[in-house]
Amino acid sequence: MRKTVKSLRYALAGVLHAAVTERNFPLFVVAFAIELFLAFFLRISRFEWTALIITGGVFLSVELLNTAIERLSDALNDEQHKFNVKFDSGIRLTKDVAAAASFMSLLTIIAISLIVFLPHLFPRLVQ
Repeated sequence: MRKTVKSLRYALAGVLHAAVTERNFPLFVVAFAIELFLAFFLRISRFEWTALIITGGVFLSVELLNTAIERLSDALNDEQHKFNVKFDSGIRLTKDVAAAASFMSLLTIIAISLIVFLPHLFPRLVQ
């Protein structure tokens, strides 16, 4: 049980780190909370709830992984500079691909959100 509590503390420290250091992470959390509030207000179906919760959770998870990859890449790059090793373009590409994964996840949550909410908000336009 102690290991589980310790692991949970590490996980919460990671979320707090992202919330404090990443410019967009708090915005994404607030947007997700607003989306869930709107879903509750509109009384969406269980299937729609499932779609929103899965895409939102996956998006926030990908954002956290992107942050972790950025930190690791930056640490590796700092080590290279310490030893006067030439900057590896692979580190830059690693960060770019991680950012691309985050972007693709964002596009997915936007698409799912539109599919779920448009019929509830504009029933005459979406038939």
